[in-house]
Amino acid sequence: MFTFYSTESPYAVITLRNLSFLDMSFYFNWTMTYRRDSDIYMPFVELNRPNGVFNGVTFPQYGDQVVNHIIRRKGGNYTALWMAGNCHITTSAVHRKYLIYRLESLGLTIEKYGECFRQNAPRNEEYYPFAAKYKFYMAFENAEHCRDYITEKLWSNSYEAGLVPVVWGPTRADIEAIAPKDSFIYVNDFKRPTDLVNYLNYLDQNPLEYRKYFNWRLQQPTPAEYMMVEHGAHYQRDVGMCKMCRLLWEKRRYNNVNFSRAFHF
Repeated sequence: MFTFYSTESPYAVITLRNLSFLDMSFYFNWTMTYRRDSDIYMPFVELNRPNGVFNGVTFPQYGDQVVNHIIRRKGGNYTALWMAGNCHITTSAVHRKYLIYRLESLGLTIEKYGECFRQNAPRNEEYYPFAAKYKFYMAFENAEHCRDYITEKLWSNSYEAGLVPVVWGPTRADIEAIAPKDSFIYVNDFKRPTDLVNYLNYLDQNPLEYRKYFNWRLQQPTPAEYMMVEHGAHYQRDVGMCKMCRLLWEKRRYNNVNFSRAFHF
């Protein structure tokens, strides 16, 4: 029994690994990916967990005091943050870089980090106090409209660090399926880049309006509601393997994966 495992978008797999999904059709029995229609679902977050938004985070994540603390840490000219390591490998990576520069030229202040700019931001636990002073994180994926491809850019880089994500890449429907309501800004909602820049600068200068994007943190979700729990890569694999073991124990019927259908853009 063979399982196809990937945390990358189909476009990245084809481009970076020079692989053809059509050549792999009917070779694998199951898929284990971030897509919700995978045989073994491996998201960057797990839904329906009663212990809060972020797994392993010990400090409070909800309530007025939490929101006040997040807002107090904003200040100065730290409007938006973007980190990128893929600048040209995929078409969407080129597109998002162009869009970032376009937004800058229209008057949005964006500080850029990552391999693309030879300037790395702090990592791991040091990232959160570093990022906390920014208001927005440019959560631009390296693939556009790849089903369910929503990565750490939305979760740890934005929500966990107390930033409002400005999202480009996924469809709005995919974002709404897992993100808290009214917690993000969707680039494609704006007809022109100028409109987006004007709106972000408006929020930057109007704290009460900006604060509305944290209303989802004011009350702890109940176990009956959906919740997001971030996992590191190792924990994701553990969860996925546990799911695979359950399927094997249940003697689930093997499938033949047709990649032309399962990984169509």
